[in-house]
Amino acid sequence: MQLAGFLSCRGVRRAPAIAMIILGLCGLTACGGTTVESASPTLAPPTGSAPPLPDSTPTPAFTPETIEPTRGGSTEFVTQTGKGTLEIVGYAWHRQGAKSGSVPPKDNYLVVEVKINCADGTCYHNPAALRFRAGDKSLTFTGGRDGYGPILGTGTLEKGKDVTGKVVFDAPRADGTLEFLDETDQVAGRVEIKK
Repeated sequence: MQLAGFLSCRGVRRAPAIAMIILGLCGLTACGGTTVESASPTLAPPTGSAPPLPDSTPTPAFTPETIEPTRGGSTEFVTQTGKGTLEIVGYAWHRQGAKSGSVPPKDNYLVVEVKINCADGTCYHNPAALRFRAGDKSLTFTGGRDGYGPILGTGTLEKGKDVTGKVVFDAPRADGTLEFLDETDQVAGRVEIKK
């Protein structure tokens, strides 16, 4: 009966006692009780080397080559539609393109400035109608990726008219021949180029 009396005597204080017990249990759990953690993915350790850091070395400024062109020779040509003269105004060998964004050459850039004059009939001109032959190699023009210009245009000349422009070849530095092709890709004229 003592317990019953205790409970009945202390009935007034039952709510605060229960609150103290709950707080005590919560305190035990927080201070050393068991806690449940959610599963987190584990990362595999990195393999290989770290990505390279940006290069802090400043990029050197582009310096164009200053090479005086060599005067070339000339030849007469005959095509299916006309005849005229192919003249090499000048040529030079370069180790780089003309601009900072130019594609670098595999060997050297042979920059040839040509003048085509139509003496009779009509004369077709096109940079693809010129090729450089050195030994057993025959090379066509680079298509302008070298940055040298103005590139020889494409068109047809009337009698008495002429056109001037540049054609560039990525070639090993060697003596060779500039060949002018007619409309059927046959050699219509040749001019020597020295290394």
